[in-house]
Amino acid sequence: MAACCFAVQTREEEYLEVAARYSKEELELFSKAMAGLILEMEQNPFQDILGPYYMEIASKATQAARGEFYTPPELSRLIARMLFDVEKLKEDNRAISVHEPASGAGGMVLAIGELLAPAHVHLLRVTCWDLNPVAADMCYLNTTLWGIPAEIVWGDTLRNIVHGSWKNIHWARVREDMRRLLVGFFGSRSTANVEIPREKADLSNNPFEQMDFRL
Repeated sequence: MAACCFAVQTREEEYLEVAARYSKEELELFSKAMAGLILEMEQNPFQDILGPYYMEIASKATQAARGEFYTPPELSRLIARMLFDVEKLKEDNRAISVHEPASGAGGMVLAIGELLAPAHVHLLRVTCWDLNPVAADMCYLNTTLWGIPAEIVWGDTLRNIVHGSWKNIHWARVREDMRRLLVGFFGSRSTANVEIPREKADLSNNPFEQMDFRL
């Protein structure tokens, strides 16, 4: 439900279907839990708060069946520093495509975002896959609340089976779909630093365009 709340009415039917299972009092508890999560996240920037909670409450059988393992944040940060020359990325100031084939709650993506925060996290263009729909929703929340442009895919990376996919508001804010169209048409070199004027971008069918994304 929390992921649906931040999907800007693109998951409204799913939200209403789930909400119908609970009483008004229970829904109020959920809203308080969401507020508590955000407060905890503010005290722990770019840390995966949701992943450890999930590993505590999910059954061992479920974790084993899906091959789910929690990656410690220290390891995620180490890998992120090994993979990226952060200063060069900031200097180039170009979009950075990242594909996470088994994202879980998005701990690795948060580690990368932390390296680029606060001024350059918008350069990320992250695609995250996971077999577990709960993990996909946790990743959606983490990337959205920390301003990381992301497309979250609930599916099997190895077999290329997609059950559902969602792009967050930051993906729309940086106009990643339009950038990819231009790259595909003109080539990456000629469009590396292209700016897409709002008045010339035909995004009339995009519900995100009805919002003000100024940060």
